[in-house]
Amino acid sequence: MNQFKQSSNIQKPDIEIKNTSLNITVFITFGMPTKDCTYNGICRITSKKKQKKTTIKCASIADISISNKNRLLFKFRKNEMHLQTIKKHFRSGYFIILEDYTTPDFVIKALGQCTTVIRQGVYPIKETDNYYEVIF
Repeated sequence: MNQFKQSSNIQKPDIEIKNTSLNITVFITFGMPTKDCTYNGICRITSKKKQKKTTIKCASIADISISNKNRLLFKFRKNEMHLQTIKKHFRSGYFIILEDYTTPDFVIKALGQCTTVIRQGVYPIKETDNYYEVIF
């Protein structure tokens, strides 16, 4: 895991987090799409409406919005996350994306954006009382 903490791999957000009225609540499955949703990253983003159970391992409910510099702000809900998911994906203080992930069309349309790709890298996590916030 130390290989991901090298400063050249850490994505440094050049923005401040702000509240926005455009947001979407989604269900996120962690992992790599090419590895059957294992390892680290974002494997799949689906509509929250399609999910019955939210506290399953390796998944989370998240609110996605756009930051003031046009970057994606993910607010992962801590209270709807399994403890093992928190330990695996958030404990280090960095969110690791092992392969690029293209955000689904329904998210882009809801936020009024063009196609957005979350790039492979290591992203700092900001922890609040209710969320783990990551800017991509």
